[in-house]
Amino acid sequence: MGTQNRLSVARCCCGVPGYGACTYCSGSGNNAPQYMTVEISGMADGTCSSCESYDGTYVCSAQLDNCLFRVATVSHCGTSYVDIQAAASSTPGEYQLKGWLLTNGAIDYTVWTTTSSGTKPSCLTLDGEALSYDAALSSETYCDGSSATFTVDSGDTT
Repeated sequence: MGTQNRLSVARCCCGVPGYGACTYCSGSGNNAPQYMTVEISGMADGTCSSCESYDGTYVCSAQLDNCLFRVATVSHCGTSYVDIQAAASSTPGEYQLKGWLLTNGAIDYTVWTTTSSGTKPSCLTLDGEALSYDAALSSETYCDGSSATFTVDSGDTT
């Protein structure tokens, strides 16, 4: 799965202070893991000539908002983050997983999404969930992710 950009840790959820529930995750108690693993592949250069360096595997940890998972990455094109978030869609009754590669201090970003109608994502059992590039939400000049893949796992990250 490429270069790991954070130490491997076992998945943990539920009952960890500050972690464990996300309104937009399905299942008993809307459980969410403490970590999600993201793999990015196929980034291309824009005005930054190091975008391919973002290809790799990232372990994103739950933030205080338990529906948001983030890891700060090596800053190839300015301060950079990889995010994954479970959220409600702007369309009533739809739910989304959104993935971001934020570069240049989060001013420049590539967004990938997957949408489900009437069903919240099962955040504890994601296994190779492929998100699709979302041109309407992306604002890219530094890096081009239009042909890149963004895949999410919530299983054991060891």
